[in-house]
Amino acid sequence: MRTEAEMMALILEIAQADARVRAVGMNGSRVNPHVPRDRYQDYDIVYLVTDMASFLADPSWVDVFGERVMLQMPEAGTLFPPSLGGWFTYLMQFADGNRIDLMLIPTEDAAAYAANDSLTVVLLDKDGLLPALPPPDDSAHHVKRPPASHFAECCNEFFWVSAYVAKGLCRREPLYALHHLSLMREELLRMLGWQVGLAQGFAVSVGKCGKYLDRYLPAETWDALLATYTTAQPAACRNALFGMMALFRKAAKRVADGLGACYPQGDDARMTAYVTRLLDNAAVGLPAAVRALPPEAYPGALQLAREGFTRYVAPDCTPAGEAAFFQFLDSKEETETLQFWGATDNGQLVGMLAMRGSHLCLFFVAPSHHRRGIGRALYRHMVAQTGCIEVTVHASPYAQEAYRHLGFTETGPMQTADGIRYLPMVHRLT
Repeated sequence: MRTEAEMMALILEIAQADARVRAVGMNGSRVNPHVPRDRYQDYDIVYLVTDMASFLADPSWVDVFGERVMLQMPEAGTLFPPSLGGWFTYLMQFADGNRIDLMLIPTEDAAAYAANDSLTVVLLDKDGLLPALPPPDDSAHHVKRPPASHFAECCNEFFWVSAYVAKGLCRREPLYALHHLSLMREELLRMLGWQVGLAQGFAVSVGKCGKYLDRYLPAETWDALLATYTTAQPAACRNALFGMMALFRKAAKRVADGLGACYPQGDDARMTAYVTRLLDNAAVGLPAAVRALPPEAYPGALQLAREGFTRYVAPDCTPAGEAAFFQFLDSKEETETLQFWGATDNGQLVGMLAMRGSHLCLFFVAPSHHRRGIGRALYRHMVAQTGCIEVTVHASPYAQEAYRHLGFTETGPMQTADGIRYLPMVHRLT
């Protein structure tokens, strides 16, 4: 592999020897003081030239740069319409591993080139075409503070496209679903970029495709983002969809606070409910096993209930209420009167439901599997198996909205019994 010194010497020697080349500039990561050097960096070179037509008439002139693996000339094609306004590029991958992205710009556009990018270094100027430039920096690539209208449009696009993902999964069209997942991810990356921008005073770049986001995001957010890059399996796509929605929701609320903008909570709630309903009704990505549990599985189900209560219900209870609930779980006489159902994912119990007659006594889903339709699938399976025409529940403050989504309505005001707060609710299925 030719060294950087050899490549730079070649680039300048060719320019010096050709009277049509009047100036040479370099852009990109090789002049960015914030990007570590590595062997994969391209040489982003600009030749300011006279007689542009003579270069274009003979593409073989670039052979002088060395043996190539491949050449691309985007502005010479028709599939991807030219967008540089008369500037022309040669993208050259060389056999030795180096790459030059060479752009030809007419000398009359010298001022426009100099003002185009803060990451610009002048390597050669035969005629003084270019002004004196400040040291290169990446300020032109920093995340920009968005106006409130852009924030609103990003949110709108993200939630609007989520319906296409759900439809693709329901129709068993994975390529369609994956394509729209990628469109949602573009808006998620945009929102995460704005979140980073706000936190860093809009003084950093997150890089092309958000490649530097890991420098600024918490590790758990970065890991959650990577987890949304999924396979075509329906369950994986579903998890990616709801994973992205959770990440977007959290980031967008922070950005809204920082911008003084309004987060579209209504759009979020309605679209989340809509895509969940579509996927649940089509049984897309639900656990492989939703079934009545045998007695030997009861301890695992009760442990899941214990963990769920501690995390989500106990904060609204008195210490006496917590003690009463755990006493109930530990009482073999009590639990033997219950009928248990469970949901498993890859052999792991991730959801449990327990009934006494037509009363729903316990209903918990592991936090790692929330918002995946598991609770709905469990509940529907229980109803189908038991033939219940009416189900009652004492809903904790945390769970009330989830029960409403299942079709429950309250039958009285909030109450407290044995230190546990609850809302009496009923689901009439007739």
